[in-house]
Amino acid sequence: MLIVLTPSSFTTPSQFKSHAIATSMALDTAEDELELTIQIIKPQPNSGSGPKYQHISSQGATISDCIEKLEMQLGRIIGLGHCATMVISDDVCTKYNLLYTLDDLIRGNELGTNTLLIHTMDKAKDILTSSAAEENNTQDLLMDITQLNQQLYSTKTDLFSFYNNSISPHSTAIMLSLDINNDAQQGQSNSESGAQGAASGSTSATSDSTSNSSNSSGQQSKSIKSQGDISIFVDGNLVDTLSYQELKGFNWLDSKTKRNLFKLENISSEELTNATMELVNLGQNIKLETSITNNTPLIYAKVDVRAKILKIQDENDAILTNQISYIDESIQSAFKELVQKEVDDSIKLSKEKNFDKLNFYHLFEKNHYKEWQQYLANLDDPDNYMQGIQVYVDAAITENAQ
Repeated sequence: MLIVLTPSSFTTPSQFKSHAIATSMALDTAEDELELTIQIIKPQPNSGSGPKYQHISSQGATISDCIEKLEMQLGRIIGLGHCATMVISDDVCTKYNLLYTLDDLIRGNELGTNTLLIHTMDKAKDILTSSAAEENNTQDLLMDITQLNQQLYSTKTDLFSFYNNSISPHSTAIMLSLDINNDAQQGQSNSESGAQGAASGSTSATSDSTSNSSNSSGQQSKSIKSQGDISIFVDGNLVDTLSYQELKGFNWLDSKTKRNLFKLENISSEELTNATMELVNLGQNIKLETSITNNTPLIYAKVDVRAKILKIQDENDAILTNQISYIDESIQSAFKELVQKEVDDSIKLSKEKNFDKLNFYHLFEKNHYKEWQQYLANLDDPDNYMQGIQVYVDAAITENAQ
């Protein structure tokens, strides 16, 4: 008997025709449902003109429902393994617990845990399509912005970090928050027009992303604006969106912080009179000591910072030479005062909003377990443990001209 073996490649459809690759996603609300927008590439064999990007949207009770509808509309399987960024609107963060909402996406689909998460007060779909005027692949710009801000906060904002910090007891997860620069837009954009079609309950697909770079009048579309704002999440729930300046004090207590710009004002010394110094943090060593005295948790932070002087101005705003003989006592005193104030402001805010960005809970539990449990037992609400914590800072600066 003759047996003929047929190569599987003869019967298996080419992935060029069966798959679409998701590079970025956006999650919004539409009436009582979720609206998912995905930037996709349709693989093309021997394509010399480069990949074609499309933005497609659908609605459903869950993210998996949305993806299923999109796959039926496209006639292709949507691969999420290369999805680098996911933008989530404030409406979704307010109405849904992200720990459970995104869990559906991870369990039902092959989304990588290194996907960067981004919050926006605007429509997430607009963030996804707004950079089309500058570059076809939105994920490249979003990744650049997000990864720079991760350095500013020394905290990763990817999916793995969000989940790890959300499910760990008393931890805080963060996301970078981006906005739309409305000054760059006049009239209605194509993406906004497409949103109207999606709101009717049907699945919609726009043309390739280059067409989304112009509005109906042929003018340039909106652009992305980053001001360093950060959204705070506890147990998957949105706490608030805060500015970089409001959270800057936490950076002084984190040894991973780099590139932190700061300014010292009203410096008077042997070489300076009422001068202003602008410096950049090149790295720091942090030593934290803890104690619980009279049922009060205390943190003593020794902060040693290497910095480079960027500019010195006198009281008349004249630029002085960047070189000074040494960092004298007046400069050290001004620096210590600045660090203590910024730390105090951030700690005060964390008490008001009841979040623990630096996981002080774990620090006290590890070092003073018995006393810490007694402290918690004496609180009316043990989850509100930040209220009694006091932080004292001893900061010193060393100038590094390199």
